[in-house]
Amino acid sequence: MGQKRHKILFLADVIDSTGLEQPKRIYGRLDASCRKLNKRFSPSIPLQRQYGDEIAGLFEEAAPLYEIIAQLREAAYPDAKIRFVAIRGKIGAMDTDISKVGGEVFKRASEQIESLKRKGRFGHFEIFQRDDVVLNALVQTSNYLIESMTERQRRVYTLLKEERTHEQIAHQFKVTRQTISNTAKRGAAEIVLESEAAVRRLLTHS
Repeated sequence: MGQKRHKILFLADVIDSTGLEQPKRIYGRLDASCRKLNKRFSPSIPLQRQYGDEIAGLFEEAAPLYEIIAQLREAAYPDAKIRFVAIRGKIGAMDTDISKVGGEVFKRASEQIESLKRKGRFGHFEIFQRDDVVLNALVQTSNYLIESMTERQRRVYTLLKEERTHEQIAHQFKVTRQTISNTAKRGAAEIVLESEAAVRRLLTHS
């Protein structure tokens, strides 16, 4: 019974949401992304936006978490950025409304979100004791590289993530393959993709 009360809380918010120029448009994209993710992953409590700029959901397993993070980050781009925490802990009681669940995991998540704000960091995993340090280093580094990309570099990275070849991307952009290779190299796309693959493996197999 006690073990069933231990879930993974995913909590994300929009950075500097009070300064958004078109919040309805951004929140509309995030809401649409949540609906798709809920349909795909069927969390214990579906991802839902609350308090305006926060998104929360409750999960049994860690495997879907990075895909959720990546999709929400892309939904917010280029108008906004998100930050997240994913923490395993004890909940109060199950309810269809996540704001009514409660429990110590929510307190810890709120504290970590505040810590991320102070430090200016992207995310925090607190799921697997032996792997959390590695997970946090990988997501922080890969996100830094993504946010440092130019618009063209980010587009190339996104297409590579969709398993397009350099030749296919070059044809789409009407440039040479070498141009795409140079763009990917300058944007550190391969390093990001390798880091993200490592995060997914850790979340799936830990």
